[in-house]
Amino acid sequence: MKVKIFLIIEALLMIVLGVVCLVNPKTSFYGITWLVGLLISSGVITLIFGLKTDDVLPNAASNTLLSLFQIVIGFLFIVKLPLAPETLVVVFALWVLLEGLSVVVGAIDYHRAGFEKWWLMGLLGMVAMGLGLYALCKPQNTSIAITSLIGMGIVAIGFVRLMALPAVNRRQQKMRALRSDAML
Repeated sequence: MKVKIFLIIEALLMIVLGVVCLVNPKTSFYGITWLVGLLISSGVITLIFGLKTDDVLPNAASNTLLSLFQIVIGFLFIVKLPLAPETLVVVFALWVLLEGLSVVVGAIDYHRAGFEKWWLMGLLGMVAMGLGLYALCKPQNTSIAITSLIGMGIVAIGFVRLMALPAVNRRQQKMRALRSDAML
């Protein structure tokens, strides 16, 4: 019973949080910025990857520079310097643009290494670069779009949690049946 109650509470909280993000995206953007602070961990992993693969992938050094940029951005977002949302979007957009460029350069390395889907990697890198450029040109629209997309995602996760209730019920009934069979 406790599992179902916690699942329902979690789902409802997520739905409410997602709706708040959708109804008030400008204010919600500030709260979401700490999530971008997780770029620190991504930056550390990218740094290790860049240092370990430098001899295999000739352009891996660009990953090292990008990882340092990620760590700095993550730190700025975690300490929440008093920056306007548009400024945060510009910094984030620069990261997306540079990450896209790094992916395109990496795709060339993977092509040279014989990776068959290198072109898909390059295409996705170009899409990221395009989105980064758009975000640089329209920071106000981008902050609202980011918050709205995150809000929709949170609402969707909340509904998924609610939809999981029947599966939890079936699982609990199965466990009860197994226990009662074991008692006999």
